[in-house]
Amino acid sequence: MALADILERIHSDARREAAAMVQSARHAAEERVREAEARAAAEKEAAVSRARAEADAEARTMLAGARLRARDRAVAERRRVVEHALSEAVRELDALPDDAYVALLAAGVARGARGGERVLIAPADAARLDGRLAEAVRAAGGPEVTVAREPAPVERGVMLEGSRMRVEVSPAAMVRARSEELTAKAAEVLFGEEG
Repeated sequence: MALADILERIHSDARREAAAMVQSARHAAEERVREAEARAAAEKEAAVSRARAEADAEARTMLAGARLRARDRAVAERRRVVEHALSEAVRELDALPDDAYVALLAAGVARGARGGERVLIAPADAARLDGRLAEAVRAAGGPEVTVAREPAPVERGVMLEGSRMRVEVSPAAMVRARSEELTAKAAEVLFGEEG
């Protein structure tokens, strides 16, 4: 074999090996590109999935917040309506005819008095109650009370004062004392809710 043939064979083997190496590198590169494309697609799908999940969670949070705000507004409006109803109840009691008003306050004083207390009358009710209250308290089954000359420090009604107590007896105080019960009753009547 001639040197030229040997060199040709070496070149031919080198070209085959180089072609095989290039082909192998091409296959490896194509495989890596496919793997990279698959990873990119999976990452894209995961990112889209995460974005969807985050958007869904944000939408649920926004919806829950909107529902809470709507419920709070409804509760506040119902509370306002109930408070108005209770205020109207106080006004209705304040507007009772004199005899009924005296009897109402006398019954409240009779329940709270133990004997020996003073009763102070609110200036707004002085004309309605003066001279009638002590007798009405006795008629309601209460003990002897003294009607004081100084005015009660309340807008309407009377103040029952004893040695260790001071109690407001008025339509407003009566409604406040039964506020929970009256609120539940008003809610039931106005909104069909049972408390």
